[in-house]
Amino acid sequence: MPQNKTLIKSEEIQSCIQEIRGQKVIVDADLARFYGVETRRLNEQVSRNKDKFPPDFLFPLTSQEVEILKSQNAISSSHGGRRKTTYAFTEHGALMAANVLRSKKANQTSVLIIRAFVALRDADKQQKQLLGKVLAQLEEHGAKIGQHDEEISGIVKFITEIMKMQKVEKKFLN
Repeated sequence: MPQNKTLIKSEEIQSCIQEIRGQKVIVDADLARFYGVETRRLNEQVSRNKDKFPPDFLFPLTSQEVEILKSQNAISSSHGGRRKTTYAFTEHGALMAANVLRSKKANQTSVLIIRAFVALRDADKQQKQLLGKVLAQLEEHGAKIGQHDEEISGIVKFITEIMKMQKVEKKFLN
Protein backbone atom coordinates (compact mmCIF):
# COMPACT_ATOMS: atom_id res chain seq x y z
CA MET A 1 0.00 0.00 0.00
CA PRO A 2 1.61 3.33 -1.01
CA GLN A 3 2.19 5.79 1.77
CA ASN A 4 0.32 9.06 1.75
CA LYS A 5 2.84 11.90 1.30
CA THR A 6 0.71 14.20 3.42
CA LEU A 7 1.23 12.10 6.55
CA ILE A 8 3.29 13.92 9.12
CA LYS A 9 5.67 11.97 11.30
CA SER A 10 5.86 12.66 15.01
CA GLU A 11 9.64 13.04 14.75
CA GLU A 12 9.19 15.79 12.15
CA ILE A 13 6.88 17.70 14.48
CA GLN A 14 9.16 17.14 17.48
CA SER A 15 12.14 18.47 15.52
CA CYS A 16 10.24 21.74 14.99
CA ILE A 17 9.45 22.24 18.66
CA GLN A 18 11.98 24.60 20.20
CA GLU A 19 12.55 25.92 23.69
CA ILE A 20 12.23 29.69 23.83
CA ARG A 21 11.94 31.72 27.03
CA GLY A 22 11.78 28.48 28.99
CA GLN A 23 8.76 27.19 27.05
CA LYS A 24 8.37 24.53 24.39
CA VAL A 25 6.99 26.26 21.29
CA ILE A 26 6.50 25.83 17.57
CA VAL A 27 6.89 28.80 15.24
CA ASP A 28 4.01 29.97 13.06
CA ALA A 29 5.59 28.94 9.74
CA ASP A 30 6.03 25.34 10.89
CA LEU A 31 2.59 25.20 12.46
CA ALA A 32 1.00 26.59 9.29
CA ARG A 33 2.87 24.02 7.19
CA PHE A 34 1.63 21.16 9.37
CA TYR A 35 -1.92 22.52 9.29
CA GLY A 36 -1.77 22.89 5.49
CA VAL A 37 -2.27 26.64 5.31
CA GLU A 38 -0.13 29.64 4.47
CA THR A 39 1.59 31.34 7.39
CA ARG A 40 -0.21 34.60 6.65
CA ARG A 41 -3.58 32.80 6.76
CA LEU A 42 -2.74 31.29 10.15
CA ASN A 43 -1.66 34.67 11.48
CA GLU A 44 -4.78 36.34 10.04
CA GLN A 45 -6.99 33.92 11.96
CA VAL A 46 -4.95 34.48 15.11
CA SER A 47 -5.28 38.27 14.80
CA ARG A 48 -9.03 37.93 14.20
CA ASN A 49 -9.31 35.85 17.38
CA LYS A 50 -6.85 37.67 19.67
CA ASP A 51 -8.97 36.98 22.74
CA LYS A 52 -8.34 33.23 22.25
CA PHE A 53 -4.55 33.64 22.36
CA PRO A 54 -3.33 34.92 25.71
CA PRO A 55 0.45 35.35 26.20
CA ASP A 56 0.84 31.81 27.53
CA PHE A 57 -0.59 30.46 24.23
CA LEU A 58 1.25 32.71 21.77
CA PHE A 59 3.94 35.35 21.84
CA PRO A 60 5.89 37.33 19.22
CA LEU A 61 9.56 36.55 18.84
CA THR A 62 12.14 39.29 19.10
CA SER A 63 14.42 39.87 16.13
CA GLN A 64 17.27 38.40 18.20
CA GLU A 65 15.28 35.22 18.88
CA VAL A 66 14.46 34.92 15.17
CA GLU A 67 18.16 35.28 14.30
CA ILE A 68 19.08 32.57 16.81
CA LEU A 69 16.47 30.24 15.33
CA LYS A 70 17.73 30.97 11.81
CA SER A 71 21.27 30.12 12.88
CA GLN A 72 19.95 26.83 14.27
CA ASN A 73 18.09 26.20 10.98
CA ALA A 74 14.75 26.18 12.78
CA ILE A 75 13.49 28.98 10.53
CA SER A 76 14.25 29.23 6.86
CA SER A 77 16.22 32.32 5.96
CA SER A 78 15.49 32.10 2.24
CA HIS A 79 13.45 34.47 0.06
CA GLY A 80 14.81 37.60 1.71
CA GLY A 81 13.30 36.83 5.11
CA ARG A 82 9.94 37.75 6.56
CA ARG A 83 8.63 41.25 6.90
CA LYS A 84 6.04 40.38 9.52
CA THR A 85 6.44 39.28 13.10
CA THR A 86 7.23 35.62 13.75
CA TYR A 87 5.03 34.08 16.42
CA ALA A 88 5.74 31.20 18.77
CA PHE A 89 2.84 28.93 19.72
CA THR A 90 2.88 26.95 22.93
CA GLU A 91 1.15 23.58 23.12
CA HIS A 92 -2.15 25.25 24.04
CA GLY A 93 -1.72 27.89 21.34
CA ALA A 94 -1.14 25.22 18.69
CA LEU A 95 -4.39 23.54 19.68
CA MET A 96 -6.28 26.83 19.69
CA ALA A 97 -4.86 27.64 16.25
CA ALA A 98 -6.41 24.44 14.89
CA ASN A 99 -9.73 25.51 16.38
CA VAL A 100 -9.71 28.95 14.75
CA LEU A 101 -8.61 27.55 11.38
CA ARG A 102 -11.61 25.21 11.40
CA SER A 103 -10.20 22.83 8.82
CA LYS A 104 -10.36 19.05 8.97
CA LYS A 105 -6.60 18.75 8.37
CA ALA A 106 -5.80 21.23 11.14
CA ASN A 107 -8.03 19.38 13.60
CA GLN A 108 -6.51 16.00 12.71
CA THR A 109 -2.95 17.31 12.76
CA SER A 110 -3.47 19.10 16.08
CA VAL A 111 -3.74 15.69 17.76
CA LEU A 112 -0.30 14.76 16.39
CA ILE A 113 1.16 18.10 17.45
CA ILE A 114 -0.18 17.78 20.99
CA ARG A 115 1.18 14.23 21.18
CA ALA A 116 4.59 15.54 20.06
CA PHE A 117 4.57 18.18 22.82
CA VAL A 118 3.58 15.51 25.36
CA ALA A 119 6.30 13.14 24.11
CA LEU A 120 8.93 15.86 24.50
CA ARG A 121 7.65 16.72 27.96
CA ASP A 122 7.83 13.04 28.94
CA ALA A 123 11.33 12.75 27.49
CA ASP A 124 12.43 15.81 29.47
CA LYS A 125 10.94 14.29 32.62
CA GLN A 126 12.73 10.99 32.01
CA GLN A 127 16.02 12.80 31.38
CA LYS A 128 15.65 14.72 34.63
CA GLN A 129 14.88 11.52 36.54
CA LEU A 130 17.86 9.76 34.97
CA LEU A 131 20.11 12.72 35.72
CA GLY A 132 18.89 12.67 39.32
CA LYS A 133 19.76 8.97 39.60
CA VAL A 134 23.19 9.53 38.07
CA LEU A 135 23.89 12.42 40.44
CA ALA A 136 22.76 10.34 43.42
CA GLN A 137 25.09 7.52 42.32
CA LEU A 138 27.96 9.97 41.87
CA GLU A 139 27.37 11.41 45.32
CA GLU A 140 27.20 7.96 46.88
CA HIS A 141 30.26 6.66 45.05
CA GLY A 142 32.03 9.98 45.36
CA ALA A 143 31.86 9.68 49.13
CA LYS A 144 33.19 6.12 48.88
CA ILE A 145 35.96 7.21 46.53
CA GLY A 146 36.86 9.99 48.93
CA GLN A 147 36.91 7.49 51.78
CA HIS A 148 39.01 5.06 49.70
CA ASP A 149 41.36 7.88 48.74
CA GLU A 150 42.02 8.52 52.42
CA GLU A 151 42.54 4.80 53.07
CA ILE A 152 44.82 4.42 50.04
CA SER A 153 46.73 7.52 51.08
CA GLY A 154 47.16 5.99 54.56
CA ILE A 155 48.40 2.73 53.06
CA VAL A 156 50.86 4.60 50.81
CA LYS A 157 52.15 6.53 53.85
CA PHE A 158 52.48 3.28 55.82
CA ILE A 159 54.38 1.59 52.97
CA THR A 160 56.60 4.66 52.56
CA GLU A 161 57.42 4.57 56.29
CA ILE A 162 58.21 0.85 56.10
CA MET A 163 60.47 1.48 53.10
CA LYS A 164 62.25 4.28 54.99
CA MET A 165 62.70 1.99 57.96
CA GLN A 166 64.09 -0.74 55.70
CA LYS A 167 66.60 1.73 54.23
CA VAL A 168 67.65 2.76 57.71
CA GLU A 169 68.01 -0.92 58.79
CA LYS A 170 70.13 -1.66 55.70
CA LYS A 171 72.47 1.23 56.55
CA PHE A 172 72.95 -0.08 60.08
CA LEU A 173 73.44 -3.68 58.95
CA ASN A 174 76.02 -2.81 56.28
